[in-house]
Amino acid sequence: MSDDKRPVWGFSEMSEADFRKVHEFGVVRRVESKSRMTSEDASEQWLEAYRADAKCIVMPRNWACAFEFTGNWYNPGMFKLTYLGERMAAAADAIDKWERKNKADRAAYERMKAKFEAPGDAKM
Repeated sequence: MSDDKRPVWGFSEMSEADFRKVHEFGVVRRVESKSRMTSEDASEQWLEAYRADAKCIVMPRNWACAFEFTGNWYNPGMFKLTYLGERMAAAADAIDKWERKNKADRAAYERMKAKFEAPGDAKM
């Protein structure tokens, strides 16, 4: 395995998992704003995004730091990346590339290890 470290996410505005959930969701066809009263003077609001196959995700609270809602039905996806979102996408791509590379290195290490450890060898 190589000595290089996994690229750091480095964005405090949004977690890597939240960004990937929204970014990899696909083309959004419909967005609904939902709200509910939690007490007599407080409420909570959230957005639900739907694909053409009716699959739905709840957008994370901090989605606006990485995505801009265009509101145009003719825009593919109804969201576009902000400048920070483009940097987050580049970081996610670098992490994916690193994981693919190290997956191959790990498999090569396991093959070499299996060659040197014969099943009948006694270990002390």
